[in-house]
Amino acid sequence: MRWGPTRKPTAHKTGYRRVTGFTLIELIITLAVIAILAGLTGPSIYRSIIQSRLSATVNEIATDLNLARSEALRRGHAVVLCKSGDGQQCTRQGDWQQGWLLFNDPNNDKQFDPDSEQLLKVRGTYPEHTQINNSRHYIRFSARGNAHGSNSTFHVCDAAGSVARRGVILAASGKISNNEDEINRHCPD
Repeated sequence: MRWGPTRKPTAHKTGYRRVTGFTLIELIITLAVIAILAGLTGPSIYRSIIQSRLSATVNEIATDLNLARSEALRRGHAVVLCKSGDGQQCTRQGDWQQGWLLFNDPNNDKQFDPDSEQLLKVRGTYPEHTQINNSRHYIRFSARGNAHGSNSTFHVCDAAGSVARRGVILAASGKISNNEDEINRHCPD
């Protein structure tokens, strides 16, 4: 027993068949739109990466300065942060992007002596496109947490020609802060 209308089987037509897909024109237009969008967003993504990298560098400098200050207060004697190219001795050559040492300095000679002084931290080399400038060769915190000498600023710049700049300001009192207002004149254009 059948319920409803019946259909006769039909033969398959061998004529035109509907083809789905993209035409060459549609593909070219789609690629052009993607290229335009990539061209618009590419520079801003690159700038965000640079800003993020410089912010991370500033945070590392501020963290190490805070560690040096807190260790000087805790230990009751001087702690030194000095630039170092080899990760073993302080140097007066080059800039801070070559890395630095953080060590306790009970004899106040501002040089790391592995036999009598404890190395607290070694920071390695930064990429060549990151510039870290400071006029001092070392930063010494006294047992009271003061940074001997005058105020000092670490200028962190992107050497690839970007306008991305950051800075860490160290007051003689030992206070550490970030500032971008006075940084621009110390970075290359």
